[in-house]
Amino acid sequence: MICFTHCDRRFNHLSYKLDDEVNRRSLTNVPQKEWRQFSIVVNLHLFLASLLFISGCVCFCISLQFSTMFDEVNCSDGVNIFPPMLNMMGAFTGLFTLRTLHLKWPAFIHLLSCVISFPLNLITAIDLIANSFHWINYWTRYPEVSPIVEASDWASSFLWMDVAIGIIAVINDVLIAFIVFIYYQFWYSVRSTNP
Repeated sequence: MICFTHCDRRFNHLSYKLDDEVNRRSLTNVPQKEWRQFSIVVNLHLFLASLLFISGCVCFCISLQFSTMFDEVNCSDGVNIFPPMLNMMGAFTGLFTLRTLHLKWPAFIHLLSCVISFPLNLITAIDLIANSFHWINYWTRYPEVSPIVEASDWASSFLWMDVAIGIIAVINDVLIAFIVFIYYQFWYSVRSTNP
């Protein structure tokens, strides 16, 4: 019971401290040029995050249907679906942040979701690029399954699907890095004078 009370007090103290820090900051002090860039990048991030999630789902569905000639299914480890889904949710909070400048917490939630999404997108890109090397081996070595459909054709398609989704994940990470830089420069470093 004593441990719970101590943890509860500690948590409350940290919560109040975080609330105080977030309420001191604002995106209203971002200069106009940087704000335009930030708005464009946040909207582009939402578009590419949605594209990444949809292409990951499509890759899994197509691969599930056409991987029967191989001993594994492309895009089946979930890395191309769940991290992009979290990335898409974080990108949506960015859209909410753009529309509610008077609120302090959406900017913090967007920053936090971007920081969490960055390594997850990196893991997605690395996993998909590594899988593409695996499909290169199938592409060059797998024999013809039937006279109409060659297994190497599907291995080639899976290879290019993995590379394309990996490139989209890397572009998402570049956009996230720009967003975090803007937050660091104008939201985290500069404190708002508004009460």
